Amino acid sequence: MNPSQRPHWFIRYTSPWLVFVPPIALYVILALPGWKAGWIAQNDRAAWIALRTIATAESVFRSDDLDGNKIQDYWTGDVESLRSFRFEGFPFIPEEFAAADAAPLGKLPIRRRPYHGYYFIALRQDDSVQPPEIYQQDTDGKAGKVHHRTGFAFCAYPVKPGVTGNYIYLSGSNYLLLSRPVKEQPVPTAWPPDPEMIHWNRCVGE
Repeated sequence: MNPSQRPHWFIRYTSPWLVFVPPIALYVILALPGWKAGWIAQNDRAAWIALRTIATAESVFRSDDLDGNKIQDYWTGDVESLRSFRFEGFPFIPEEFAAADAAPLGKLPIRRRPYHGYYFIALRQDDSVQPPEIYQQDTDGKAGKVHHRTGFAFCAYPVKPGVTGNYIYLSGSNYLLLSRPVKEQPVPTAWPPDPEMIHWNRCVGE
């Protein structure tokens, strides 16, 4: 059947779609980049707020001696294990943060999954001092190398740079929250030395 022989009902019910579908498709195509950018920005914000929460938990952990070892020290082992420390029954670290720990000590049976497209790790040493100082130390002779008396540092990095997040974030015992564009940079394992601080930006506000 050629077009001139198509019944009137075909023309009647398909004509509106022929008019509206192209504009709708064009709108979706034009809106997609903005939607993606907004989604990534939400991931970025969620990641650095999570690091700020972890830093707050560390402050309480040390001041209130949450592990009861009678020593004022920070927990530097991993993010996951912070969830096991509670003050008056309140968990400072949500399960979502613990599940996104890329290097857990393996004490808690949590399925690994990123948090808003980001993973977290505990940094291993402080390169801003000379000689560099290891964060994971044995301060009480009981728990192993999972504490430090004066310092800690954590990192949040996107699972897929440029896709799930645009920045690498650092949070440390100096209560600075730093960010740096991913740009295929390797995930840090140490707090940066002073000469490299020019490449990092301080996060402020919310």
